[in-house]
Amino acid sequence: MAQIRKLPGVTGCDADFGRDRLVVRYDPAVVSRDRLLEAIAGLGYRPRVVREP
Repeated sequence: MAQIRKLPGVTGCDADFGRDRLVVRYDPAVVSRDRLLEAIAGLGYRPRVVREP
């Protein structure tokens, strides 16, 4: 998930492949949720929002 970590505004990214989860911490003033979902989809995954703070 190094590609996601490199996006401006992303402050953290933790993958749990056993549970098919990716937790991304980000600054919404810098990067939008939709941009993150696009980036994850671009890596071949089917992202969905499970919970937002």
